[in-house]
Amino acid sequence: MAKRVPRPKEERIHRSSGNVFTDLGFPPEEAAHLLIRSDLMIQLESILKERGLTQAKAAKLLGVSQPRISDVVRGRIELFSIDTLVDMLARLGVSVTLRMRRSRRVAYDSEAGVRRSGESPGGSPGAARQPAARAQRRS
Repeated sequence: MAKRVPRPKEERIHRSSGNVFTDLGFPPEEAAHLLIRSDLMIQLESILKERGLTQAKAAKLLGVSQPRISDVVRGRIELFSIDTLVDMLARLGVSVTLRMRRSRRVAYDSEAGVRRSGESPGGSPGAARQPAARAQRRS
């Protein structure tokens, strides 16, 4: 008699909110910051790779230490502020534009007596993507 192969449990697939950090459970405000920083870091690393810069040359060009460039390349997002990343991109001739839009979901905060965007009526994070920064090269 052949052995029965156990069937894998069905996994549910959930629709993304558009922000991976929100989907991972970060609070909405922190998720928005992480999304912006990750977009900026991806652009920065892409430009450094495209230009074929060594970490030492990139560090000199950006006015930072080589270990700092190593942190960018390794994706150490927690070590960088939005301002620092924007400054680094500007030194590479990149103009950063922040595009914002309001969430369709708005909740009423009864304690504060105000409406809070980005939350559903139950107080959980909304499905709308948080603001994101986009880096654009200057012509």
